[in-house]
Amino acid sequence: EFGVLNIFAARGAVICFGTPFTLTDLTARPCGDLTEFNPVLMIGVPRVYDTIKKAVEAKLPPRGSLKRRVFDHAFQNRLQSLNDGLETPFWNEKVFAATRSVLGKNMRLVLSGGAPISKATQDFVNVVFTRIIQGWGLTETVCVGGVQLLGDMETGAVGQLAITEELRLLDVDGYKHTDTPEPRGEILLRGPFLFKGYYKQEKLTQEALDADGWFHTGDVGSIGPNGSLRIIGRVKALAKNVLGEYIALEALESMYAHNSLSMPNGVCVIVNPDKPYICALVLTDESKAMAFAKEHQLKGSYPGILEDPAFQEKATQSFQETAHAAGKRKFECVHCVRVLSDEWTPENGVLTAASKLK
Repeated sequence: EFGVLNIFAARGAVICFGTPFTLTDLTARPCGDLTEFNPVLMIGVPRVYDTIKKAVEAKLPPRGSLKRRVFDHAFQNRLQSLNDGLETPFWNEKVFAATRSVLGKNMRLVLSGGAPISKATQDFVNVVFTRIIQGWGLTETVCVGGVQLLGDMETGAVGQLAITEELRLLDVDGYKHTDTPEPRGEILLRGPFLFKGYYKQEKLTQEALDADGWFHTGDVGSIGPNGSLRIIGRVKALAKNVLGEYIALEALESMYAHNSLSMPNGVCVIVNPDKPYICALVLTDESKAMAFAKEHQLKGSYPGILEDPAFQEKATQSFQETAHAAGKRKFECVHCVRVLSDEWTPENGVLTAASKLK
């Protein structure tokens, strides 16, 4: 981040900062950060875009209404057109003009990094707002890694490597470079961009940089048929169940967080090595919980309704439907869900400074 900020500053760019809680007019008064700054480029972690997506969706007309059917039709038409390399000026003006103003009137490009962004959020930003590309890099590589080209609509990928990079896949449990159709493994990088080592931490440096100059990133990835790099998860964030199946926790948590009951970054997937199934803790708030209860004709008040077995059962079914819609395998579908109201923050030790689950 420090390197990127210095590059922008050296080129005379104005750099502005905001938080997920005050970014848009939907969540801040008298106006959000984006309206105040009107940026051309926005860089953020997936949680930022998940928050904006949910805020916009909450303001859309109810499902089944004529306006909502028009919006959904325009969304699918524009998504298909973008995948075909075409623009949709009619839909842009008649349907998406109002929602585009949420990111400010000058926004031209959005960059996501820090964690994998879900297909649903990436498609939503591309269609409703402006072009979004995903990148991947590390502090030890000065953000060098992979980045999508402008107009690349592929989801779940971080694009191709820079010309200065060498990449190697190292076999780890459950992920081999001989896997088909895509080779998988821990991502190792080598090139002139690498750091020299961790300050006064020789042992840690030797663990990260091997004798041949390869940096062990700790990220598990795969290489697609078109040469694009995909990030599966962290080596330390892979859990093994009793069936011997490896589960990428971060990817599942990101997917389940799109359920209407969940807060952004509000899902913690739990794997018991002695069980063939997974469970999840889900963070919600009063508005989401009561809307869910009304939808499923459940009676009660918040937060007491969260203890209702019927509420928990419906929540589990809802998250199972989310997994099935995303095409997840049986062992990646939650067996049970526990919905909680306690806020997760860096201050209480649940989240990291980057708003990721510890």
